[in-house]
Amino acid sequence: MSVTKLTNPIILYSRSAVLDKPCPVPQEPGAYAWFFKEIPPNVPTDGCVTKDGLTLLYVGISPDKVGKPGSKQNLRKRITNHYRGNAAGSTLRRSLGVLLSGESDFPLRRVGSGKRMTFTHLGEQWLDEWMESNAFVCWVEHPEPWVLEEELLRNLSLPLNIQGNKNHIFADDLNQLRKDAIRQAREMPLANEGNQQRQMPINVVSKKSSPKRQIAPNGVTEFTREQAHQFILERYAKHLGSSEDEIVHTVDPSILSFLRGPGGEISDWHFEAFAEIDDLIKANPSEDKKVSIQQVRDKYEKLGHSHCYDSFEGMYYEFKREKELEYRRRRFAEHLFDGNAEEAVEHLYRLSLITNIDFLFSTTE
Repeated sequence: MSVTKLTNPIILYSRSAVLDKPCPVPQEPGAYAWFFKEIPPNVPTDGCVTKDGLTLLYVGISPDKVGKPGSKQNLRKRITNHYRGNAAGSTLRRSLGVLLSGESDFPLRRVGSGKRMTFTHLGEQWLDEWMESNAFVCWVEHPEPWVLEEELLRNLSLPLNIQGNKNHIFADDLNQLRKDAIRQAREMPLANEGNQQRQMPINVVSKKSSPKRQIAPNGVTEFTREQAHQFILERYAKHLGSSEDEIVHTVDPSILSFLRGPGGEISDWHFEAFAEIDDLIKANPSEDKKVSIQQVRDKYEKLGHSHCYDSFEGMYYEFKREKELEYRRRRFAEHLFDGNAEEAVEHLYRLSLITNIDFLFSTTE
């Protein structure tokens, strides 16, 4: 089961999702897997696991050794370091940077006092942006991740892993490329980073600017209704059919709070209509949205539904902008407690289109 969660994950997280608040990565020991959209030059992918157009190239664990019961390392620290650290502290970043140096024009350099080697502030920023677009991660908690790592390296083709992976055809080549980059860095003068400043990639949306959480982009990993159903079974199965009286022991208080939140101000048929509009727009992306909105409005008027708002189109856009997250979150919780799995799945699926459902009811980190 642990291996399957890494080779066939429900969700693959982007850099911006991992670095958002609250961070979705647990502070627990475990293993993680990196899938890539663009393959770095010369990396062989024969036999590699693929998922929705992405290729699994690297796995890692945290903590990384047996006999470290007091280790403070965990999945969150390790994964966030790969995304926002530098080549001095991340073997994955060093390998990627070396492989991409011909494209980035940022070779490995000695920085600071000369003891550390990175791609300089600007080179690490370039790598940040590349990883935002191309590197996606998933993880699984495990009390002895080194045991799981051995199984992964034994059974999978992982061209970016070097340690413990000596039988892979690319391991020696990658190791030599890294050694060559270190040798060249030692031969070059100390890098002057005085005028450099590493910044957040412009396509990383902060929480302050948007309430939506970023997961793998559309077209890379699409969350289906079947996956929503599996997600409910894994995360919320114990709540199906629960009652409010059982809250102390079986129902998360954060979920219940949405049951007691404000209700919708418009009829349920409106929400059904809005979902149909979303489906039409998704199915016909090149068509004017007004056509889909009018088509659905005409359908519901023929069914005898009417509304007192001046503009059905304006009401739809107001719902999408201000009310949908609250409404679907509340309805998901209601159906969950009533035991209506099919209805709960539908609302969870709709939520997955607008937010990161992994932390749907989290309020603090």
